Amino acid sequence: MNLKSKLSQLLGLTKLINGGKITEAYILCDNPADESRLFRLNMFGDAVHSA
Repeated sequence: MNLKSKLSQLLGLTKLINGGKITEAYILCDNPADESRLFRLNMFGDAVHSA
C-alpha cells in the first residue's frame, strides 16, 4: 500500500487498529543506541530508567 497520501495513511492506520488495540506495528531505528533503549523498555518497562 502506498502511504504517501493522507487517505492511504488513514486506511493503513485503521487496518492496524482493531477494537482500540494496535494489532501490528514495528519501529525502525537508524541509531543503534535508540534501538537498544527501545528493546530494554519493551523487556523491562520503565524500571530500567528509574534505576
